[in-house]
Amino acid sequence: MEAINRALWDAEKGMAEIIVRSGKIWNTTGVTRFGLLLCHIEEVVFLMEQRNITVMSGEDIMTVQDAYSLLTVAEYGCSWDAYLVYAYLKRLGYILKRNGIPWTLSKKTVESMSRSSEGNSSADNQGAVNPDLTLRLMFDVYPPNGCFKKTCPRDPAFHVCVISDRPPHLREIQACEEGHEGVPVKFASVVCGHVTLFSINSVQLPELP
Repeated sequence: MEAINRALWDAEKGMAEIIVRSGKIWNTTGVTRFGLLLCHIEEVVFLMEQRNITVMSGEDIMTVQDAYSLLTVAEYGCSWDAYLVYAYLKRLGYILKRNGIPWTLSKKTVESMSRSSEGNSSADNQGAVNPDLTLRLMFDVYPPNGCFKKTCPRDPAFHVCVISDRPPHLREIQACEEGHEGVPVKFASVVCGHVTLFSINSVQLPELP
């Protein structure tokens, strides 16, 4: 049975444009850009696994295996481990979006953001990445909430940073937490497909005798 929801995959954008939608899932899934509803690759894969969407790539129907292969494309911004974290939290009922990306964006909000950044010298440094650090915040996570609105989401419950092969260095922890006072950062470790979330409250070296 074909899913009611339908989308077109845009390889250049690395996102899917939703062209037919039905149901409440869209209240908490996808971002709106100038009237278009778009989904990142992790959202596409999750919906396909749930058989909630049919995605067209050109004239062909994308399979789940096709979608999995897109998680290996670095330009699309989501690794396999990051997807496992996303899917794990979604199955628990949490609401997720990529860190720092607005739920909605219209011409009016763009003009407002442009005006607010004028004369603000710090605006040029927003989103700067330290090349010595390899970790970054991946997702903003909101608690399950039937009254959630993309137009007024409030602060997330926590941010998630995905780690895979090693514990984070102190400078990486500090970089991830910088500028996010009041919203905790959780680290997600993925080992053999198993997701573990943990927080780091303090970093101390043991005293030598």
